[in-house]
Amino acid sequence: MSEVVLASIISGGLALLGVIITVLTTQRKASQKVNQEITKVINEIKSSSEKSDAKLDKEVALLRAEVDELMREVRVHNNFAQRMPVVESQIKTINEELKEIKKEVRQ
Repeated sequence: MSEVVLASIISGGLALLGVIITVLTTQRKASQKVNQEITKVINEIKSSSEKSDAKLDKEVALLRAEVDELMREVRVHNNFAQRMPVVESQIKTINEELKEIKKEVRQ
């Protein structure tokens, strides 16, 4: 009977060892698969981030160009605004001279 018990213990021990090996192998494969998925997600995020950065760089360049154009227009406007008082003064002088000429012609 002790041989039967010994055989049962050995076969039970081997079965337990088989289960442990199977569980460890399955866990290792699952862990590798999770790591691969994490690496894949990280690479996708990096790629998306690089695309976003490139798009943002384009938008910043466009905004800079628009600001430069607005600055140019402001300079033109400021130059015009600075000349207007001079033009108004000249028009006033011309109008006064016209009035004098009209007076002289009437007389």
